[in-house]
Amino acid sequence: MPKSIILHMYTKSPLSRTIAWALNYKNISYETVSISMIEPRPLRRPLDGGYRKTPILQIDNHVYCDTKVILAELEKRYPEPSFYPKTRSGCPTTALTRIMAQWIEHALVLCVAQRVLLLDLPKAFIKDRTDLTGNNLDSSMARTFAIHSEIEIKAQFNIANDLLKEQNGGKEWILDTDFLSLADLHLATGVLFCNQIMGEEWIADNFPVLQSHMHKVVDAINDEKLKNMPAISAEEAIERARNFPDFVGTVDAGRTSLSVGTLISVTPKDMGRVPVIGTLVHMEKQEIVVKRKDEESNLEVFIHFPQVGFSIIPFTTKILKLKTRTTN
Repeated sequence: MPKSIILHMYTKSPLSRTIAWALNYKNISYETVSISMIEPRPLRRPLDGGYRKTPILQIDNHVYCDTKVILAELEKRYPEPSFYPKTRSGCPTTALTRIMAQWIEHALVLCVAQRVLLLDLPKAFIKDRTDLTGNNLDSSMARTFAIHSEIEIKAQFNIANDLLKEQNGGKEWILDTDFLSLADLHLATGVLFCNQIMGEEWIADNFPVLQSHMHKVVDAINDEKLKNMPAISAEEAIERARNFPDFVGTVDAGRTSLSVGTLISVTPKDMGRVPVIGTLVHMEKQEIVVKRKDEESNLEVFIHFPQVGFSIIPFTTKILKLKTRTTN
């Protein structure tokens, strides 16, 4: 068993909430590091190599970036209760849940996030999110898009609402399972985020079935548990990653021309497009792992990424120039 599981997060991040709820549902003990909502985050860099998005999950000297690889690792280490219960008719739900998660994170949540520009937020936050998304619209045009984004938000939530209502009028879990699935967690965090941005009355008035489903999920996963998890400092988290044995992985030559020991870069395709540079140590069906040493802290970690949604290429000096430009 791992010596420590540490969730690096900030409380208003919807994806951080997804992971916290997942940990709670599996009754996993963990600690938290509260990070800034915006860059710079210098004490996270020894662990994540420059990866900008939140959350990350640290298990000893292994760091998991992106919810896809975090949730897969939790399911592998702690299979019960499963994130993927079978439907009542006995059908598996793993692939369907992953597809739904992609839609919720990259369509449902992101369309709601446009409305952030309408809130009274510091200019530093707006600039940080503009840099993160690569959105080069001028502020007046971006605000115009945000004002009218409610059209898309309603359309996206109508899809979720119809899907949930098909399951006995919304009284059951979204995939017609006897138990909560990861699809329910993703949907509920999306609804919670919408409550934070649009106001609880908006969801309650337009989509009461979704609001009721969210409350059912919150009751099932003990949301209050997050508040009681012990918090540690970013400095302590770095120290927790020291003095572990080397990790020896494998790369299937039939899947890629890359081999163990190759210096590569791993870059998100959607936003926060900052390359993480490290030595390839492992690649399997959905995951890639690089070894990286931070010279300033003298810390060596293994950083895990999903293959879906990331560019994985051999390192070149052009990548280094790109990394310098995107982090300055």
